[in-house]
Amino acid sequence: VTRHLMRSDLIDMGERFGFNRQVPFDAAKVATGKLHVPFSDLDFARTAAGFRGSTLGVLGAIELAAIVASGGRTLPLRILDEPHTIKPTRVIHASTANELRKMMEVTVHSGTSFDAFTDDDKRPYLPGIRVAGKTGTLQPDAKDATASWFVGFAPSRSPEIVVGVLLLNGKVWRQRANELARDVLRVYFLARGRRGIEDPLQR
Repeated sequence: VTRHLMRSDLIDMGERFGFNRQVPFDAAKVATGKLHVPFSDLDFARTAAGFRGSTLGVLGAIELAAIVASGGRTLPLRILDEPHTIKPTRVIHASTANELRKMMEVTVHSGTSFDAFTDDDKRPYLPGIRVAGKTGTLQPDAKDATASWFVGFAPSRSPEIVVGVLLLNGKVWRQRANELARDVLRVYFLARGRRGIEDPLQR
C-alpha cells in the first residue's frame, strides 16, 4: 500500500474532507468523524480501506457527499433560513469529484441500490431524475447491531438535495437505508412538482 499511498497523504486527505473537526452546519456543532492513522503497514492498509481507524457520523457523510456534489468544494450545510458566512474551499479537483459522482451514479442505476430505486417491474421510483449514492453495511462485532448506510444526492448532474441515512438493525427487524433515502427523495421531488413520482406515504 505504501508504494502508492503514504501515511501523510491519507492524513492530509482526511483533514481536507473534514475528519477530526466539525461539520460546517448551521444548526448544531457536530463532528464530521475521527481518523487515526497507524504506522504499521497492515493496520495502515486496513485504515486506508476504511475497515478501522475511522468513524463517520451521518452529517459527516452528508458533508462528504456534498463535496462531491459541488464539484469538489466544501458547502455549508443548512436546515435554517438564515444567511451563512462560511466560504467554500476546494477539497479535491473538479475532475476527481466528477469521477466519484459517476461511480456513485452506477451504485444507484446498476449497482447495490438498483433494486431499492426500481419497482418489481424495474421501473424507476424517480423517473427522469438521476441519483448518485453510496451504500454501506457494517457490523463491528457479532453482538452489535448491523448498520445500514446510504448517502447520496440528486439530481446528480445538478444537485438540489443531499441525503444521508443510517439505520441500526437488530436480529429480527431489517430496514435498508437506501429504501428510506429513496422515499425521502420521492417526497422532496413530489413536493416540487416533478411528474411521475408516487407519494410513498400513500400506500
